[in-house]
Order: sequence, then structure tokens, then C-alpha cells
Amino acid sequence: MFTVVFYQTISLIIYMLIGVIVKVKGYFTKQVNVFLGWFLTNIALPSAILRSFQMEYTAQIKKLMLTSLLYSIVFIIGTLGLSYLFCVIFKRKYVERRMWVCCFTFSSILFIGMPIVEALYGEKGLIVLVIFNTVANLVLFTIGIMIFSNRYHLKWKQVVRTPAIIAALVGATLFVWKIPIPNFMYNSLKYLGDMTVPLSMILNGALFYSSNIKKVFLDVDNLLFSFIRLIIFPIIIIVIMKFVTDNYLLIGIVALISGMPTGALNAVFAEEYAQKGEKVSQYITVSTIISMFSLHIIMLFL
Repeated sequence: MFTVVFYQTISLIIYMLIGVIVKVKGYFTKQVNVFLGWFLTNIALPSAILRSFQMEYTAQIKKLMLTSLLYSIVFIIGTLGLSYLFCVIFKRKYVERRMWVCCFTFSSILFIGMPIVEALYGEKGLIVLVIFNTVANLVLFTIGIMIFSNRYHLKWKQVVRTPAIIAALVGATLFVWKIPIPNFMYNSLKYLGDMTVPLSMILNGALFYSSNIKKVFLDVDNLLFSFIRLIIFPIIIIVIMKFVTDNYLLIGIVALISGMPTGALNAVFAEEYAQKGEKVSQYITVSTIISMFSLHIIMLFL
């Protein structure tokens, strides 16, 4: 597992370095920032979500998906609750609290998680992972945006028009009705969806460039956030899961998801709604690097 995590993390760092280089060269303007944010949330991510539902429909898979859906909803609610609890304990208020809650809740599920889950749990594990990722994205584009923007009023018409939400609904409908996407369209969705992580990390790299690198890795807030997110969170969740179920598949995948670094899209929303993209990019960078080692510690608790 160390090799998989190591290579995936190195890839993320390379993408960020590209963002830094682009920023240094002066090509990363405010207009580029806005365009990348729009493209990620309206094209790349919806493509990844829609493609993820293209799997064989069987009664066994349907049951596994429904079970995963239930656990994913409970998981995301529990994570939000724990996030607010730690914000109270460590006296995080106002915009800082909002950034902590979202960065605790929305992690990098697929990019690092997919190769690990596939190696450890096979196809069934990937199905569970897809459901958890879909629920997390649905919450990110609804409750997550409300928290980032500090506007606690949900406009349902706007929500149902969100590309990520539409992609999830269409994907689920195609799955239930056993309607396959034509190969040429599937490949297009795959290539567009695969752009989500590289582009979001390039954006993070550009935002991160404004930071003092030495201070970032010595910053108490960054280290405290990463320790809670990567060690404390997963241990609490693993203990709870072992009381709730004896399903090793669900326990293992929930443990991995809870131990993932904070998601790259958080910086996009933090910049768009709170002008805190630089700070959130620090959380992303520090937690991504530390996760190379912390994930192995978490797996010892399974």
C-alpha cells in the first residue's frame, strides 16, 4: 500500500509544482483562476460522476449500493458533527471555522482512494467508494457551498441545476434502468473526468505559491488540522464502525476515506466564496504529504 500511496502523492505534488511554475511565469491570472474553477465544477467533475455509475446492474450490486448509500449519509453527517466539535474545542470561529469544517468533511476520496481500494477490495470496494464519493459531492455542492459562503439558505432551483447534481441523478437513472453510455461518449467522459484532479491541484499550486513554504510546514494551525484530519478523525470513526457493523469491506473503506487528505476542490470553493484559497491550499498540501505516512498508521487499527 505504501508504494501506491507514495506514487499517487508524488503525482499530486507534480501537478501542484506545475501550478507554481505557471504562476511564476505570470500566466496564472485572475481570469484563468475563474475559468479553471468554472471548468472543474461544471465540466470535469460532473463527467467523472456520470461515468462512475456505468457499472453492471445486479441484485447484489444494488444491495451493496443501497447499504453504502445509508452508511455514506450517516458518515457525512457524523463527519460534519465532529468537525464542528473540534472547531469548538480548538476555538475556531467565523471564516476559520467554516474552512475547517469543509476541509475536514470533504476529502480526496477517489484519486488516492481508488487504487488502494481496488488493490485491497476489488470491484465491490470500488462500488462502495463511488457511492461515498457521489454523496460527498452532492453535499459539497449544497451544504458545503452554504458553509463556504456563510449563506444558510438553500435555493432548490439552483441546486437541481448544478451540473454535479444533474450528473449524479442522470448517472443513477441510467444505472437503475440498465442503460449503457455509448463507447465514444464514455471515453469522452473518462478523459474529461480524469482532468479533475490534475487541474484542481494545478490551481492549488498557483494559490499555494503566495505562501511562505517554510512557514507553511511549521505553521501550528496547518499541523494541528492535519493531525486531527489524518489521525484523530479516522481512529474515532473506525472505533464507531466496529461497534456498528462487522462488515470488513465497509469498515476498511470508511477507514481509508476518513484518513484521506483534504480534497483539492475545497481550495476552489474557498477562493470563490471566501477568498481563502491560499490558506486552504496549505491544508491540502500539508495533509497530502503527511497522508503518505499516516494512512499506514490508520490501517493498523483495522
